[in-house]
Amino acid sequence: MNRDEFGIGVERNKRPLITKRLGNMVLLRASENVELGNSGFSKKKREYAKSSILITKQSAEYSAWTLVQINDRQNKMAKVAVRTWPIDIKS
Repeated sequence: MNRDEFGIGVERNKRPLITKRLGNMVLLRASENVELGNSGFSKKKREYAKSSILITKQSAEYSAWTLVQINDRQNKMAKVAVRTWPIDIKS
């Protein structure tokens, strides 16, 4: 990810913490990941849109990739996870 694009409004020392968040992770083939590397979101978005993996394709629906979008995506992923793997904590 292009740190200038990603880091808008994010303190430099907090960027590594955000980079590893689930909301920032996108499923790609290893070869695609290597090719995209630290490219900016505009380039990555074009590749995400072509993906056959729904959760990756949905990442291309964002107009930008900043902390706001990462938080939004992570919250959506958490809701899907709770529905997919429900846990009865009363037991």
